[in-house]
Amino acid sequence: NHDYYSADITNWFKHLQSLKIQPLHNENVKIHSLREDKDWFCLAGVDDIEAELLRYPGHGMDLNKALDGCSTKDAIVLLAHQPIAAKRALQSRPDISLILSGHTHAGQIFPLAIAAYVLNPFFEGLYKAGENSLVYVTPGTIYYGIPMRLGSRAEITEIILKTR
Repeated sequence: NHDYYSADITNWFKHLQSLKIQPLHNENVKIHSLREDKDWFCLAGVDDIEAELLRYPGHGMDLNKALDGCSTKDAIVLLAHQPIAAKRALQSRPDISLILSGHTHAGQIFPLAIAAYVLNPFFEGLYKAGENSLVYVTPGTIYYGIPMRLGSRAEITEIILKTR
């Protein structure tokens, strides 16, 4: 979301692309298994909801566009920065297999963690949402604002996806 605060998202996207990183600007890619080409999942990304609040032209969470071409028969993994966006996505598309989110920093500093917990539908860790969906919210590796954590931890998450 801070890339939108900079008011220079176009250059951020260009910079990421120069590093061979493809931003998923309300779009998706098929990720194929290294072992079998028929095993794949749809990796989709939505713009941060802050883009809507900041009225950034051409940006904002567009789930329909992001999932265009993703079959409901195959696994869908959605990247949605804020847990509120994850909740919105599941309300619209309960067939999403996994949503990876962040934003909360697991509260970062107690007692501010209480507000982060109350204001977010998913706070930290793994949640079962509905019958077939999971949401994972990482506390992240760093901090926001004040350079410290109190009552929360930093984390580098490794997620291993397996076929059923």
